[in-house]
Amino acid sequence: MINGEPTATPEPAVHGPRVGLAQTCIAESTGAKSRTATGNIPKRVGEIWKQVTVVNEHKTSPSLMCKHCSKTFCGGVTRIKTHIIDQCTNTTEAFLEIKQKILDVARSESAHKRQKTVEDQVDMASMCEDSAVFETTTNQG
Repeated sequence: MINGEPTATPEPAVHGPRVGLAQTCIAESTGAKSRTATGNIPKRVGEIWKQVTVVNEHKTSPSLMCKHCSKTFCGGVTRIKTHIIDQCTNTTEAFLEIKQKILDVARSESAHKRQKTVEDQVDMASMCEDSAVFETTTNQG
């Protein structure tokens, strides 16, 4: 039971590491911990979630409706951003400000990732040079 509601009975495992029906029953009767999903719904907070309404809740991704153009689609934060940036037909001043803010954040995150990649490459090259110097001095000595 999850939150006081009955859950579906798991199917027995055919093979592999899955927990079968018999093992689940034994685990429940012995007090052992079972390996079941918690079913928690993620927190949907932040500016991006204020742009949509959750229409229908699914286990993996909710069905959403854009508050600006009323289009429905499934997905999460990435899908909402894609809709707002590329597909939403709204052209009001307030919406364009939201769209610009999302684009600015995406650009700054992208620039930060590029900078981190460059730093990592420099660090790796430095380690390779240090390793080559160490091997050279070790082989000579």
